Amino acid sequence: FRSMLEKSLIGDLESSVRELIKNSKEDILIKKTTNIVLQAGVNIREKLHIKSLNVKECINNYSKPDAELEDKIYNLGEVQRKLKHRIDDLLGEMDTVFDDNVEKTVEKLWDLSEFTENSISKDIDEASLLHLGSLEYTISRKIDKMPREISRETEMLLKNLSSGLEEKVIDFCDEIEDIVNKYMPDDPDDLIYTLKSMVKGYKFSIPESNDNSEKSNDNEDDESLVADILKIVFVSPLVIDFFTQKDDYRDAVNKYFRGLDFDALKKIMKPQKEIYRDSLHGDAVLALLNKLNKIAEEAKNNKEGKEQKLLEAQTELKQVDSDMAVVKKQLEEMNKQLIEIG
Repeated sequence: FRSMLEKSLIGDLESSVRELIKNSKEDILIKKTTNIVLQAGVNIREKLHIKSLNVKECINNYSKPDAELEDKIYNLGEVQRKLKHRIDDLLGEMDTVFDDNVEKTVEKLWDLSEFTENSISKDIDEASLLHLGSLEYTISRKIDKMPREISRETEMLLKNLSSGLEEKVIDFCDEIEDIVNKYMPDDPDDLIYTLKSMVKGYKFSIPESNDNSEKSNDNEDDESLVADILKIVFVSPLVIDFFTQKDDYRDAVNKYFRGLDFDALKKIMKPQKEIYRDSLHGDAVLALLNKLNKIAEEAKNNKEGKEQKLLEAQTELKQVDSDMAVVKKQLEEMNKQLIEIG
């Protein structure tokens, strides 16, 4: 935990770290492990649900006459076309949300810097020549507040991005339901559920830049970004050594503030924009619809062996349902463990 504190460079994390240490280390380890396993279980459940949808589509398609299959293929194409158009629009809107929030954060950080510098300059101007030594404490105290303020603005940036993404996902889910109900009214529920589940993982999280394995948890990811941004503040450290002239203090403060570069935040956030766009899972939605279309095409073109294909699909569905029941039970047990741990 101490390494986390040092990495983030945020002094006010210490209280939250102390609070964590109060908990049993064993409980913390169990809870973290259970959460990881629980998420893996959820991922397996969603994959099984997609597989179940595919198999059900096979059964449904091989049971339909050609004329109905033709209509279904056309309607699936319409769903895919309209959702792709909406995804393109949403990605454009998300780009605007991302760029605007980053730009506003940069402006706030520059305003913070200007305000702090002006306040320190006023302190220097008003300081008595007989008590210049006290300026070191006054100046350092004000500059020491900047990392906390920068941390707050960075966390607010991530919060605003997540909130903006959530709004787009809710809009997208509503449109998925409307479009599928319009073009596939006979049995839309499974498809609507699956598509909406694919896009509901909308929590925006930034992976560790030096970790190519599984993404770490959201708090660690956010701390990594905060640490990267706080490095901007320490490019040119403040050096004060009980000067005897006001101009010496002015020079030291001027050197410190000229070393800040909050525009670097745009560079830091640039690689995260694609992650933000990917959070909508639009490609996965279109890929699934494309797969369903191919399944329908195959059923239409495979005139021979329909009975055998139908039998194989029914057998596979029984296995998928059995696997789903096992995963569901395991998830329920892990959720109980998390409740007991607290």
